[in-house]
Amino acid sequence: MIAMGSLTVRRAGFFTTVQDGGRYGYQPYGVPVSGAMDWLSAELANRLVGNPAGTALLEITLGEFSCVMDRENWVAVTGADVAVALDSGASPGVWQAFKVMAGEELRLSRPPGTTGMRSYMAVAGGFRLDPVLGSCSTFVAAGIGPLPRPLKAGDRLDLGSPGGVPVPQALPIRLRPRFPKEVTVRVVLGPQAHRFTDEAVRTFLGEVFVVTPQSDRTGYRLQGPPIRHTEAADIISDPIPTGAVQVPGSGQPVLLMVDHRVTGGYAKIATVIGCDLPLVGQMAPGSGIRFGAVSVDQAHAARRELRQALAAAGFA
Repeated sequence: MIAMGSLTVRRAGFFTTVQDGGRYGYQPYGVPVSGAMDWLSAELANRLVGNPAGTALLEITLGEFSCVMDRENWVAVTGADVAVALDSGASPGVWQAFKVMAGEELRLSRPPGTTGMRSYMAVAGGFRLDPVLGSCSTFVAAGIGPLPRPLKAGDRLDLGSPGGVPVPQALPIRLRPRFPKEVTVRVVLGPQAHRFTDEAVRTFLGEVFVVTPQSDRTGYRLQGPPIRHTEAADIISDPIPTGAVQVPGSGQPVLLMVDHRVTGGYAKIATVIGCDLPLVGQMAPGSGIRFGAVSVDQAHAARRELRQALAAAGFA
């Protein structure tokens, strides 16, 4: 039997939190889903080390993180194209599993020209944490989660029991996401697209919008040509899905992300489809985003195609 151990944070970086697949079932009480901003990179990090897809892992914003474990273990880093280094002198790449020895420091850094905003670090066996409301995800604004704040140097996380050598140990290059400076994401128009002028919908689908610095896990404030309503921007508050694009009276869209409020009172012109949300979750301030309309059936087909491609590579 492999002895239990722990991971100690040496350098926590800008904003590192524990996340998992999200906290479902509590939205009627005002609790957001939370979870990983880039659910695909998080899921693949876990798969690479032999964990179930929703196992708790670390979401590391802007790299610059280091830690040490007191037992050897398999680790995978996915998401943003960070540099990974070990005390042994090895420099494992992202999107693959690699072994870290007991007492060996693991360092992530963000070289110039790095693309992507968030990295995901999974350890074989995950972490031994007590879920809060059914999830280990961290919602910092309300202090919800087994560790309800960003990590800091000196924090220690107990390790779970790994299931053995992870298989497969690397994600094929053809399946590795890219995070360019400008992305095009697919949206389903609505549910209040009728509250915008035809010209506004054409503008929304035809122009580039820039992610402003006033953006975080709650949502991205976008800047671009104003999106005009046919009447007032306010509506009777209704549920908000992750990926919804609200447009307040200013005409500047707000793209709601995983920590968003569960209801809102601004008209929503569109919603980003689920399999394109990982691209959005990797966008940094200054990035550009374009929107392309698809049908609900096309959104479902895109999800199926993604799952089929991952299954064919052994990542079902």
